[in-house]
Amino acid sequence: MTDAAMIERLESRVESLTRALSTLAEVLAKDHGALLTRAQVCEHMKVSRATLARYEQRSDFPRPTKRGKFLMADVVEWEARR
Repeated sequence: MTDAAMIERLESRVESLTRALSTLAEVLAKDHGALLTRAQVCEHMKVSRATLARYEQRSDFPRPTKRGKFLMADVVEWEARR
């Protein structure tokens, strides 16, 4: 298999996995409630509160709602893009 063919095959798999993760995020948001507290986001991502605070400074990290909670689907999608 040529390098170009291998790259094309890998890109196709990445696209498939990205779609699957997006679908999973939608299902999880519906089945497990759509809103997460900061503590729940930390637990889900297995990071400290300080790390979450650093992530929140990034422009690409999901913003919390007016109630200060995060949409689970947004968090999972961000993780998939990382």
